[in-house]
Amino acid sequence: EEEEEEEEEEEEEEDGEDGEEEQLNEITLDYVEKLEQELKQEQEKEEAEKEEENDEEEKEDDDFDHGEYFMNPEECCDIVLERKIIRNKEVFNTYGELSNAILLVKYGFAVEDNVYDSICIGPQIVQYKKEHPEFEERIDWW
Repeated sequence: EEEEEEEEEEEEEEDGEDGEEEQLNEITLDYVEKLEQELKQEQEKEEAEKEEENDEEEKEDDDFDHGEYFMNPEECCDIVLERKIIRNKEVFNTYGELSNAILLVKYGFAVEDNVYDSICIGPQIVQYKKEHPEFEERIDWW
């Protein structure tokens, strides 16, 4: 009789795996243990999926610079008007005495004939210009 019950339980387990509905004659400890294991596996799978989603969101957040959208009062500036503003006329903003390299990096534009666009050349360049007159025009351009 015990062998018949074991065979029935095995058949029930197999039927459950095939997607067919199980017919349960008796709730055994083995059956309860099986259900607990299935539940545990399902929970672990759900937790792994949630963790994977969180990891993806964190990667996206790492690429996003939140600092661009928050203003630190210590890093803000005041805009001072130099002229009277006339209604319906364009207002220009000056970014200060900055070189084109800084304007391009920080604000995305450069000013033609920028008087503040200068560099400090070292004595090596001056010496190189004297030794290689063929590069004089190019060095002067810079």
